Amino acid sequence: NGRNGGRRVVGGGLAYGSAGRGGFAIPTQRGQFVPQEQRHGEDHNAAGQCHEDIATGSCGGARITGLRIHRRCTGGLRIGGRRIGGLLIGARIVVGRGQLFIGHNMNNRTNRPSSAPSGASAPADGAGSAVSVTGSLERARALAQLDVDAHLADPSRRQAFVTPMFDVIAPRYDQFTRLFSFGMDASWKREAVRVVAEALRAGTHERARVLDLACGTGDFAFAVARAVMDRLPDMEVLGLDASHEMIRHARARLHGTDKDVASRVWVGTGDMTRLPVRSASVDVVTAGYAVRNAPDPLLAIREAARVLRPGGLYVTLDFYRPEFAPWRWLLLNYLAFAGNLVGWSWHRTPVVYGYIARSIDHFMSWQAFSRALSDNGFRPRSVRRWLGGGVALHVAERI
Repeated sequence: NGRNGGRRVVGGGLAYGSAGRGGFAIPTQRGQFVPQEQRHGEDHNAAGQCHEDIATGSCGGARITGLRIHRRCTGGLRIGGRRIGGLLIGARIVVGRGQLFIGHNMNNRTNRPSSAPSGASAPADGAGSAVSVTGSLERARALAQLDVDAHLADPSRRQAFVTPMFDVIAPRYDQFTRLFSFGMDASWKREAVRVVAEALRAGTHERARVLDLACGTGDFAFAVARAVMDRLPDMEVLGLDASHEMIRHARARLHGTDKDVASRVWVGTGDMTRLPVRSASVDVVTAGYAVRNAPDPLLAIREAARVLRPGGLYVTLDFYRPEFAPWRWLLLNYLAFAGNLVGWSWHRTPVVYGYIARSIDHFMSWQAFSRALSDNGFRPRSVRRWLGGGVALHVAERI
């Protein structure tokens, strides 16, 4: 229980968005998501449950109750100058002035950097979530012991490989995507951003909401917000990723190089096959290199359809398995060689980047993806292809 941005939240649900204007909602581990379209000061009931100890305290003048406690710390905890009686929440807490960040014990972590007072310092995410070079190498070696193809072929096991892999590569992910595609990745994303920006400007919702799946370190989410925030000052972008490390790097960017969009973008961990977002509440869903990595691609498509409003757009950019066999052989072998080489050079574990070629081989063609969209609630509008169909940008409308 507690208050967030003027809202009362019951049962452990964390709501975030602009106070008084609704916003996205994210559940805690045992709560349900909070309805979006509520006004400032109204009660929200997340129908959650409290377990273990109970904490009470104050955060920026708002009373907090019902949070799970995993251990105590001496000397108390100060948030925005207010002391919470000697309690450490979830054993993974990072505090900036006036801000509270809850760590890995929650399914979804949320942030709103813009809510910090002027001059607030960026949160020191190193309190439990930072990955040292040694830790990264250990994780990479652990991944090397797994049967990658078996994990990719089994939806129930896929995420056990994919998420730790992205945790390992997060620190140099953006650098790798540029290198791996010879710089073409940037132009592909610019085209996707252009499509989204045009759709948002032509839309009727001043408070447009964009959901960016597998947001990584925030490249696409930040670019979309920057492209339209002058025309749509009330728009909101929510970025979700299964990797805590990707989200940590995205948050660091919001407090640094991309702080100009921090008032419009929120990021947190989430599963694209079980989205913590209300049905028919989003104007655009974007998915860059996302669906291919989902445990169940068709379920990911259906979840995107569920959260989109009728007429909303689903914009996906991904690698696909070319249908033309000779070109498929050449492309996958190049990607395997280049990925293994970089994986060995950077992590001493080829599989962390060699995975990309294997994931494509376990995926579908761009033509099959178009059919999957048609079969699961979408009307394909356009497909733009590169690399002989090895990369494609799909734009589909929610029926």
